[in-house]
Amino acid sequence: MTWALERPPNPRVIRVHTTVELTRATIERCPPASPPEGLSSLLAVDGVRSVDLHRYRARLNLSPGRDAQAAWEEVGRAIEAAWGAPAPLPGEPPQRAFEVAYEGPRMVAESLEMAGPEATLAVLFRVPGVAEAILEAGRVWVRPGRLFPWEDVEISVRRALQST
Repeated sequence: MTWALERPPNPRVIRVHTTVELTRATIERCPPASPPEGLSSLLAVDGVRSVDLHRYRARLNLSPGRDAQAAWEEVGRAIEAAWGAPAPLPGEPPQRAFEVAYEGPRMVAESLEMAGPEATLAVLFRVPGVAEAILEAGRVWVRPGRLFPWEDVEISVRRALQST
């Protein structure tokens, strides 16, 4: 299991990046849902009020007035106990464009759910590692999750697009 923590600009948020698909929904809020194994104990961390699951990322929303540094440390320990040591977090991967035969309106998707009936987007969200796809006339822009090497994702994206 590969995972890493990120401190985004908002000091009331901690992001957990992973290579395991956390949800197939666009955003799954916990509660009312329950986080998957490895993240389930995070709602018990003092200061964590909720968890928003994305495909390869979890956003931990911290309670106002809580010690963000203490929450960060406890979150790290809890995930490490479940999944092992964290990986270094690489920079945000750039989007890459792929030519496609599409002439419709611009569409943005961050999940199979958002892809809806659009075949090009739907096939991309069956590719492990794809976290975002933007479809526009003649091309689709694809971004992988932070912990996925572009080289691995690109090969699968090209194969998937050939099948559409």
